[in-house]
Amino acid sequence: MNYTITPARDSGLAVFDQKIVLLDQALIGTSERIRHEDSLNEIEASIRERGYDGPVITVFEQHRDDLYNQINGRETLSHITFGQLGVADGHHRLEAIRRLALRHQLPNMLIPCQLIPAHDPDCIKLATLHDNETPLELTAIEDCFMNPDAIIPPASTTHFQARLKDGRWVRLANATPNLRISIAELLI
Repeated sequence: MNYTITPARDSGLAVFDQKIVLLDQALIGTSERIRHEDSLNEIEASIRERGYDGPVITVFEQHRDDLYNQINGRETLSHITFGQLGVADGHHRLEAIRRLALRHQLPNMLIPCQLIPAHDPDCIKLATLHDNETPLELTAIEDCFMNPDAIIPPASTTHFQARLKDGRWVRLANATPNLRISIAELLI
């Protein structure tokens, strides 16, 4: 699969190395049920019209960072089992890709994702949007990966943050590069 990765927002400033991996989209676990159907429909329509053009989906390994520490990036991870990796950011984008796959519109089940070291507290942490909330534990999110019916509480505003080289913490989406896959490369 041909694709391009381009810097966006603060993506070149994260303290962790950018590691892009090709994964079978059907094997990526998730902890969120999509609550914004309109947004999902917009993303899916955009992919059908222009290909994939936006933030890369970020994933992490359940309970450890072994894969992150072992690979150099730009690798195909064909030995992954369902739920071994799960989404940190990009639930809507992954669901849009899955819907296209269910309609047999994807010639290739592989999708480029950014693998992050979610268990390294110097690089990644969980935070909430509101000071009066406590972020979920990472294990609560990971426990959902193997069970497609399990989801984090819908009212939670827990999100991943990445540390930048200047010490600031930003939402993970801000530390994510953009991914571009042309329609010809992505869709049938």
